[in-house]
Amino acid sequence: MSDFRTKITPSHEGLSISVNAPILLAGSCFAENIGALLRQHHFETLQNPSGIVFNPVSIAHLLQQACRNKQFSEQDVLFFEGQYLSLAHHSELSRNNLAEMQSVLTQKTEQTRQFLQKAQLLILSLGTSIVYKHVATETIVANCHKLPARDFETFRLSPEQISDSLANAFADCWEINPSLKILLTVSPIRHWRSGYHQNQLSKAALLLAVDALQKRFGQQCFYFPAYELLLDDLRDYRFYAADMLHPSAEAVQYIWQHFVNTYFDERAKNLVNLMEKINRAKTHRPRQQNSAAYMSFLQAQLLQVHEAALHFPEIDFSPSKSYFLEEINRVGEKLT
Repeated sequence: MSDFRTKITPSHEGLSISVNAPILLAGSCFAENIGALLRQHHFETLQNPSGIVFNPVSIAHLLQQACRNKQFSEQDVLFFEGQYLSLAHHSELSRNNLAEMQSVLTQKTEQTRQFLQKAQLLILSLGTSIVYKHVATETIVANCHKLPARDFETFRLSPEQISDSLANAFADCWEINPSLKILLTVSPIRHWRSGYHQNQLSKAALLLAVDALQKRFGQQCFYFPAYELLLDDLRDYRFYAADMLHPSAEAVQYIWQHFVNTYFDERAKNLVNLMEKINRAKTHRPRQQNSAAYMSFLQAQLLQVHEAALHFPEIDFSPSKSYFLEEINRVGEKLT
């Protein structure tokens, strides 16, 4: 019988992720999904310190600011409707006070630089090649901050503009961390505001740019096909959220499993499997939450966490230990 789906098996291309690999993630909200799963499984990550960024030029700009240890001044921010904001950063960094705004921008940039210096892997999730240019400053912005539409021009980046911009940022990253590996992915989240055809052209430009970067940088730059896994492998609206644009939780989990199977070494895979069991146990809700049976379950889980700590001494299991201890104490008080 025919298999009525397109199966995609990503190639690891020589990239291997270990348990103790610091991982920096930046880019679209798809980086948020993968970053959250990495944290759940106790990997050391720094995720979008300057907020979600969708276009590759703005991602490159933020990386270069970090590598060059930029110090922010009043000229780097705008004042609009009672707030100071940066066109290069997400609105979550906006502040009411100028000094505080400059401080938080410098702090986030320094945090990124310090993490980049020790990171083994940089994951960039590229969301769109359609960008907005601020007319007054002639700069491509990461966020429009609900400024008047007349303040911006919009256009689509060419594959060459994307690859050149990212290549310059990569050079800066490798200057402060020569062993850094870079994993590129194109977000499967569709940007529908510009229309269905423009969305496809936008993704095509990203894919062509990524291909050029791979060819240019060989074994330092890799590609993970998150876009293809959702659109070509799953290829069904039941794997989308209610807005029909973002992947569903099941789709994210499917892509995550491919990510783990492709890049994680055996020890890292063992950690993932172990943490999945522990996390499931933490969400377990028995019919009788104050029973001796539940107490036995909790004690068995705490023992498993202690054993995990012996196998992975570099991992901090204290949050899981604290959870089960608190539950054991709570149930113990009810049973006495």
